[in-house]
Amino acid sequence: MALIRLDDGDYLNSENVVKFRRLRGDSYKFLDVSGGEHIGTTYEPDVKFFQVIPAAAGYTAIYVEDDGTLSSRVVVAWRICPGGNYAVVEGSDTDEYGYSAICQPGGSVIDTEGNPFKDLASYKAAASSEREVADAA
Repeated sequence: MALIRLDDGDYLNSENVVKFRRLRGDSYKFLDVSGGEHIGTTYEPDVKFFQVIPAAAGYTAIYVEDDGTLSSRVVVAWRICPGGNYAVVEGSDTDEYGYSAICQPGGSVIDTEGNPFKDLASYKAAASSEREVADAA
């Protein structure tokens, strides 16, 4: 169950919404299963209707910090979206996807562009050389 928060503080259960449409800007009209109508401002409510499935153990999201160091967080689920599958990580309270790569249970790494790497060391070396090129430009 995903909750949709409206600007007036109301919350809607996405499982009870049967239809919604955009009015103006970020304002939407929601119809619920009991025939109720709710109008309010919210940000991208359509993502609340994307399926989320549990992740198998062993997946981690890799983040590149501002100083170039790597950190990681456990992937707890996958959000199935029209544009691809996105990791839902532990402790995340937003829908932002700020990770740079996913480390798979076998140790291989795939970055957000879909490039595969043999292991975390290979990914780290490639990320380091990209930063050097960006810094030189």
